[in-house]
Amino acid sequence: MIDTIAQHLANKPILGVVFAIALIGVVLSIPYFLKQKKLYGSPFEFAPKSRKVWTGIACVVTLGIGIYLTTPYVEPPSDEIAIILGNTQNSPAPSISGDLSEVISSTMLAHKGEDIDTIIDSIRFISAVKQPDVIDLGKTGVKLSTISHNTSNAKRDAKRNITAIEEKLNSLKPSDNGANYFEAIMEARSNVKPGSRIIVIGSGLSDSGDLNFSKTNLLTNEETRKNTIQRIQEKYGSDHLENYSVEFYGLGDTTAPQEALSNIQKDIVRDIYKESIRKLGGKVTINTRTQAGGSVATEYVVGTTDTGCGDIKLVFDDEDLKFIGDKAIFIDEASAIKALSSIGTIWNAQRDTIEHIQIDGYTAHYPGADTLSQERADTVKKSLVGLGIPTDKITATGKGYGPYKTDAQNRTVKVNISRDNKQCAN
Repeated sequence: MIDTIAQHLANKPILGVVFAIALIGVVLSIPYFLKQKKLYGSPFEFAPKSRKVWTGIACVVTLGIGIYLTTPYVEPPSDEIAIILGNTQNSPAPSISGDLSEVISSTMLAHKGEDIDTIIDSIRFISAVKQPDVIDLGKTGVKLSTISHNTSNAKRDAKRNITAIEEKLNSLKPSDNGANYFEAIMEARSNVKPGSRIIVIGSGLSDSGDLNFSKTNLLTNEETRKNTIQRIQEKYGSDHLENYSVEFYGLGDTTAPQEALSNIQKDIVRDIYKESIRKLGGKVTINTRTQAGGSVATEYVVGTTDTGCGDIKLVFDDEDLKFIGDKAIFIDEASAIKALSSIGTIWNAQRDTIEHIQIDGYTAHYPGADTLSQERADTVKKSLVGLGIPTDKITATGKGYGPYKTDAQNRTVKVNISRDNKQCAN
């Protein structure tokens, strides 16, 4: 609510002045009318008419402005907007409906009677892939109508155009996998004029760029969040988004194959973007109603952003960790370390939540005493210690012959990373 009031007052500061004056008038009148009631049994009967009128006006003004200030803030229409789409497999498909439809419609209506190229240029769509870029609607072949001067016809034209745009956007496949929402915001800023609205549709869970939720512990470490936001401010400057308004739809909301965030983590994601935009001088509005459908269907098989919740279970097979037959020695140590480095990456990003790493070694059937699985598990532990993971955080256990049907499957090392993250609670 505080954010809503602040946005209203930033847009209409005179309201704050009027509200303050009216509120002071009401507060100062309370002792007077209480004294009247004490003396005469009625607070109003013997009070001067002028005093009652002005107090009544002050009460009405205070109540009216108070109600207005607590209603959801809506940015005034602008004749240019940029819409960022998280159109990767990890992100929800864009749904241009409800509030967002009204935003696009108002921009289209600002261009009544103008040609199609002008309408297309006034609404920029940005793909939030790893290298964000403008989606050129003109080249997609989308069929749009000019906006009639007649009001009722104009609204119908705008609605028809919005439907055509949504159908076209949902049929497009992204040029790359992974997302970079923050760079997409910067790209949007470069393609619309100051005073424009930048609208972001998607989870916001970038796996590259300035806000990288996949390879850093942004979700789990407050110090990382503070340092990241500070670096962003130093990189772009405190006035980079001045006169721009950034609005988020579906921020923190995910679809399969991406993991769902807890309510606490959703708030963390929203706060990170809110603070980052404000540090650059921009205004922020977060619509917590998801503006999305199912996940975008693409050819890409992409990694999902780990939310830091629950245990991580990893399996390294005979292709990942090739051991010399009947020995606990890697055939290619560099290749094995490269495979195990994924655990080192997780440790570096989330060491504050990792309680324990369990290594279970398995072997194929072989003649001799059953000590090889333990020796191989110990070899993996030694490699992880070499990657910087404390030895007291790791337990290595030999499980003997593997649980599978074939020898190839049984040459396996299983790793379970146990985590305790209080931010995962809903």
